[in-house]
This record gives sequence, C-alpha cells and structure tokens, in this order.
Amino acid sequence: MSSIKTIVRKHIDSLCKTGLFVASLLLVSISVNAASIPIADSPCDQEYYKSMKSRAWLEAQREITQNQNLIFKPDSVLEYTCFSGQLAQLARNAPLLFSENPRWGLNVGDMAGALNNLVYSATASYLTANFSSPSANLLGGRADGLTAPMVPNLAQPYSCDIMNQVWMEAKCMDFINNPDHDGFFTFEEYASSGDHRYLPAQCTGVGTGWQSNLAKALGTPAETDWVEDTVIPYVEPLQPDFCGNISDGGSGLTKPLLTGLMVRSGSGAAPVPEKVCVPAGCHYDYGSGSCVSN
Repeated sequence: MSSIKTIVRKHIDSLCKTGLFVASLLLVSISVNAASIPIADSPCDQEYYKSMKSRAWLEAQREITQNQNLIFKPDSVLEYTCFSGQLAQLARNAPLLFSENPRWGLNVGDMAGALNNLVYSATASYLTANFSSPSANLLGGRADGLTAPMVPNLAQPYSCDIMNQVWMEAKCMDFINNPDHDGFFTFEEYASSGDHRYLPAQCTGVGTGWQSNLAKALGTPAETDWVEDTVIPYVEPLQPDFCGNISDGGSGLTKPLLTGLMVRSGSGAAPVPEKVCVPAGCHYDYGSGSCVSN
C-alpha cells in the first residue's frame, strides 16, 4: 500500500513540475519581440546600489541612536547601598573597638578623620570619574531629582532605600520622558539637530554622515547620479477591453499561442491547432480566430 502511495505522489510531483514548466513557457512567450526592447548598457547601476547603502546607513544609525539614548547607564552599587551611611556607621562605632580615648594618647575624632581621608575621598574620586559626580541624578541622569547621599553624616543613623526608589522610577517612567531627545525623528531632523544621545553626557564627533548619506539616499536623480532606465510596464494588457485587440495576425502579446495539440471545434469538424490567449479574462474563439472576453 505504501508503494502505491509513493508512485501516486511521484506522478503528482511530475504533473506539478510539468505544469510549472508549461506556465513558464507561456510567461516567456508573452513578452514582445526582444529586438524592440532597448538593452541596458550594464546589468546594474552602481549609483543605485550606493543610494541603497546610504539609506541602510540612515536606518541603522537612527535605530542604534534611539536605542542607545533610551538604555539607562547603570549606577554604582556603592550609591545603591548608601556606602556613605555605612562609612558613617563605622566612624561612630569603630572608636569603641579601637579604644579611641585620650587616656591612651588618642584624640577623639581621629577615626572619623582617618576614614574620611582614606576611604571616602577615594570613593568620591572613583564615582566622579566613572559615574559623573556624586550629586548627579541616578539612572544615568534620567531619574530627575533622585540622587544618592554620598557625604558621611555622623549625626544620622544608617538608613537606605535608594535601590527601591530607583526601581520605582525606572518602572513608572513614561516613554519619551524627554521629548527633545526621546521622540521619533526624521532623517532630516537628525541631520539638522545633531546627535540625540545626551545622557549621561552628550555624544560628540559621531554620526557625522547624516548630510552626505541623506543626499545620496533620498536626493533627486541629479543628486544621486542615477541612470534612468527605460521601463515598459505593459499596462494595456490589464485593461478589460484588451481581449478584443488580440488576433491571429498579431505578435507577442497580441497573438494567440499554439499549444501543440489538435482539437475539434464541434462534432464532425476537422481537427484544428489548439490556441490559448495569455491575458487574464480571455479565451480563443475558433470561429473568429481571435481572443474574446470570458
């Protein structure tokens, strides 16, 4: 049973391939005489390729610019854990551990000063060099008014909820939080207004190809140096009355095609060559020898 199915499937495949081959011959035959079509000087227009390349640059540059502008720069873990509060807590309790007392020749406050000079100054320098400044807004500058306290305050107990505030800020921030930079812009706006990646600092010296690529991709043929090719659209065969213009005396689209088969137009009639009309909505009329509308 399986072998029968295999044979049937092979025959179906063969018929499909034959049908596709016949259809391909019909499509080829509907073209007009090749001698009447002007042949292009070269197979492709290099300037057209260059314009497509410039358009791709514009599309990609706009996409990566918007993505990089909307992605937040991570903040420092030292800021999220309120390291200054932990340092102040240590300064308050370390004297009890190290016997900071005038009785042993130590001045009260030496531990706080030592921690400030040794630890906090290095921490502040690190944050300033890698995360803007300790007073900058979190989320790479997007969390308006939300900063992490970095200066140790010995008078306050340790308390920290900065990470929770940042999480809520990131969760609840609306799209296009800054309309001057977060919106969708045209290629022309990018070319005229400069780079929109501005947080935590403005990008400079990048994206300089907007003007040249804009002119090459979207300019007129005179600006892009395109070579205009002759195009034959064949709109006429799509018209409803085109079938009445096809007869045996025509050629190409205006001539019925022989299929290679012999048919009879009626009972007792002599066999005649079968002909078909290629345009949609037409069939061959053996009486008039022309294509007529279905």
